[in-house]
Amino acid sequence: MSIMYAAVDSREREEQPVWEYNLYMYLYFVIFIIFGSFFTLNLFIGVIIDNFNQQKKKLGGQDIFMTEEQKKYYNAMKKLGSKKPQKPIPRPLVSPPKLGLQALDCKYPTGQ
Repeated sequence: MSIMYAAVDSREREEQPVWEYNLYMYLYFVIFIIFGSFFTLNLFIGVIIDNFNQQKKKLGGQDIFMTEEQKKYYNAMKKLGSKKPQKPIPRPLVSPPKLGLQALDCKYPTGQ
């Protein structure tokens, strides 16, 4: 902070500082701090992602943080997700099977 205040008070070379002579230096330091922090953060995250991708390539797969059981479950869910539902079975048109199916489909089989 003292460097920023010294820069704000600065004037020409070989001249004494004057209180808040150069107010644009506040803007310069704020922009410098914001861009500097974003650059550093971006660099840090880039290194982490790069290391993650290297570990992923080294282990040769996409599931480096999954146990074997989790991989099996994930693959089973992926297979189920690609399946299409079967066509519904048409209702019988003949009377005796139709009555049996209606009895099984009844919401209140006890007559309530």
